Amino acid sequence: MSSRVELAVLGAGPAGVAAALTASECNVSVLILDRSASAGGQVYRRPTGPLGTQQIKKWPDEVKGERLREQLSSSAVTCLFERAVWSVERGFRIDTVGPAGVETWEAERLLVASGTTERVIPFPGWTLPGVMGLAATTALLKSQRVLPGQRPVVAGSGPLLWAVASGIIAGGGMPAAVIDLADTRRWVSSLPALSSRPGDLLKGLGWMHSIRRQQVPVISNATVT
Repeated sequence: MSSRVELAVLGAGPAGVAAALTASECNVSVLILDRSASAGGQVYRRPTGPLGTQQIKKWPDEVKGERLREQLSSSAVTCLFERAVWSVERGFRIDTVGPAGVETWEAERLLVASGTTERVIPFPGWTLPGVMGLAATTALLKSQRVLPGQRPVVAGSGPLLWAVASGIIAGGGMPAAVIDLADTRRWVSSLPALSSRPGDLLKGLGWMHSIRRQQVPVISNATVT
């Protein structure tokens, strides 16, 4: 037995929720499915509680996430969390498994907002205790409000590198160093594209400023071997 909706959205992160809310406002029957316990995705990950001894104050993203979840709960969107989608067939037939067991849904349209997956390039020692990916560190900071150590080395590339280092400082830690795979010229060359998203650009510059202000050593054009 299956239930039918006009639009099924896979993923309850910022993009999936925004799409679901917009469609619902146009009188479309919407079902949103996510394997997490609540909406928000990685960006607006909901804290699970004050765990550990290094409790961190609220992040700005946490406030935005609460607002997003309030909008979703007050809408006409049907939300099913803790559901893993294991099959999608033509039609669209969607098979999920969750607390209620196996469920089947049929949708006239399907929107996949599954987000991103961190890809860590293996290097000697990457499986040792105390070594974790940037995305895992983000989850630790946002969900558990726990620091990944008082003086970690933060290495990688892209905006998440600076977001994590800034988050550690905001939580009371102090990175021993920030190691950026990109060099300064690459960041400068990306400014024209970044200027189309002034809000995100200012957020990124704020992260960099908080790191420079604490005189954290920043090593560019380098990688961990």
